[in-house]
Amino acid sequence: MVEAKSNTALILDSKQELVGVISLVDIKQNIDQTAQYPTHSSKFQRTLKEICTADVVSAYEDESVTEALCRMEARGLFLLPVVARENPRQVLGVLERSRIGLAANLAITQAALLPYSDKALLPEVTTSTTVPQEFIETSEQPVLVNPSLSSESLSSENGALSLHQHLTQELAELADKTEPSSEEVICKVG
Repeated sequence: MVEAKSNTALILDSKQELVGVISLVDIKQNIDQTAQYPTHSSKFQRTLKEICTADVVSAYEDESVTEALCRMEARGLFLLPVVARENPRQVLGVLERSRIGLAANLAITQAALLPYSDKALLPEVTTSTTVPQEFIETSEQPVLVNPSLSSESLSSENGALSLHQHLTQELAELADKTEPSSEEVICKVG
């Protein structure tokens, strides 16, 4: 997590199914408890699966981006796993609040600049019902880790998860708007 500069990681089992979410705060609390109560040093040897948050807040692939953002805002979350409705442990991707805001702002800016620019200089604004892949790829992707790892070995065993599916129609519709709406203000939080 430290190497990936991520404060949150998804914990997946051997079948690549969601077990929970762990944050640097969870790991630090476990370490602090061990330091405070040395007789309970076995707590430091607990696996990530044992200290992660198993009751994960998630979004479904057919859910609106606005609903997902509201859920993230209400709980102070920076990322939200996107799961299959028929199998809530199957991770399809991850919504990152900052990346959604960036995608919305880029689409709005492109739409606003298009009438005043040379089409050869600006990329074409997408009007399809999906978000262009360049808006959702990120180098600071959430980390996926093996749930049997101890918190000590987390930094040496990690991977990355990229969004496997495009978002919903709502972000594409934002590209067609030039006037901010209350939904767009939510998207600008980053």
